[in-house]
Amino acid sequence: MKKIVGIIGYPLGHTLSPIMHNVCFSFLGMDWIYVPFEVKPEGLKHAIFGLSNLGVVGVNVTIPYKIEVMKYTTRISKEVEEIGAVNTIVFKDGEIIGENTDGEGFVRSLKEAGFFPKGERIVLIGAGGAGRAIGVLLAKEGVKKIAIFDVEKEKAESLKAVIEKAYATEVVLEKETKDVRLLINATPLGMKNDDPLPIDPSYIHSGLLVCDVIYNPKKTKLLELAERKGAKIMNGIGMLVHQGALSFEKWTGIYPPTDMMRKVIEEKLC
Repeated sequence: MKKIVGIIGYPLGHTLSPIMHNVCFSFLGMDWIYVPFEVKPEGLKHAIFGLSNLGVVGVNVTIPYKIEVMKYTTRISKEVEEIGAVNTIVFKDGEIIGENTDGEGFVRSLKEAGFFPKGERIVLIGAGGAGRAIGVLLAKEGVKKIAIFDVEKEKAESLKAVIEKAYATEVVLEKETKDVRLLINATPLGMKNDDPLPIDPSYIHSGLLVCDVIYNPKKTKLLELAERKGAKIMNGIGMLVHQGALSFEKWTGIYPPTDMMRKVIEEKLC
């Protein structure tokens, strides 16, 4: 019997997760399928319990549900307990298990690009689900200082408290780029053509690696600006691939070929 996994979020028109997972299922000869479940906010609770009862193996969780979905889990991993956000759910033996692969996925993509965060100063824009995961994992990696900015100040304050409680990383709630070599956009700003920039252009300089968690479009307005100013840039494809591979492993027990996942995403976006 075919096994089902998928992704829940709203809206989901942008997602390429089904493509990269399904190509791996096919390559590995697995009778599995990954499908999108677009769920409106008022239906989230029913969707989670419905998927569990229908025998779905698991789902990824994306915008805007990474924090809200926690209330419907029966158990959470240590990573989720610390981060306070879920991007992967495993339905197993009647349980709804919350996991998070976002932070580790981002760190792997960063190292893959040749940037090692230990001892660095960084700017993190956005303290929602993805931002929380990235901030905590970078603190775990030993970054010296994180400047966090979010238009919803309480989110930034919450992430600051989480990091300072567990790690030696200094955290400030302001956009500060002095001696900073890494700037990360962990907000959805840039997915739409008419979106404003997530940060004032004056903060971008040639000494930065500017990362955007957005992968579609491949080059957001922020990355285009950074490139014009001589900064190095990294889009969200690497994070998408690595967090997806970690989720794939949690559902199936098999670590998929990440080079294949990346190739199919790159081809789709070219």
